[in-house]
Amino acid sequence: MAGAQPDLDEAREAVQRIIRDGKRASEVIARIRALLKRTATNRLPLDINEVIQETMALAQNEARQRRVSLRTDFAANLPSVLGDRVQLQQVILNLMLNGIEAINSVSDGSRQLLIKTQRDDSEQILISVTDSGIGLDPKDAERLFESVLYDQDRGDGHGVIDQPFYY
Repeated sequence: MAGAQPDLDEAREAVQRIIRDGKRASEVIARIRALLKRTATNRLPLDINEVIQETMALAQNEARQRRVSLRTDFAANLPSVLGDRVQLQQVILNLMLNGIEAINSVSDGSRQLLIKTQRDDSEQILISVTDSGIGLDPKDAERLFESVLYDQDRGDGHGVIDQPFYY
């Protein structure tokens, strides 16, 4: 065997990447299980930008399959929020998936979902999820806050309208 010497540093780096990716996959699976399992509320101080970043990892595959670019515009130095991580992730994931579905009807132009955090004038933290879908049909505006506006079977999501969420 007169082949070239193996590059041990390159092999170590590859193994480290494999371990890191395996841990990340394990964390994602654990979060998905927690999202699906009904558990007691566990309110703790949380970094909302971190919660959103973790939730984006859950929606990444769906966004990639539908050719939607996920973007963020996070405010720096936000105070911690007192909340249940899993419940907040459920709400944010639902908003993200609704936005991704709304973009499905867009064939030309931008296919982006923007998640933004900011502090308003009264020092509350605002989270907005904005999609580049076609928007809401005016005839549906009256029904916007009824329990069912979105028809998953037909796939005619209306996107997400910026609406403050107070937790």
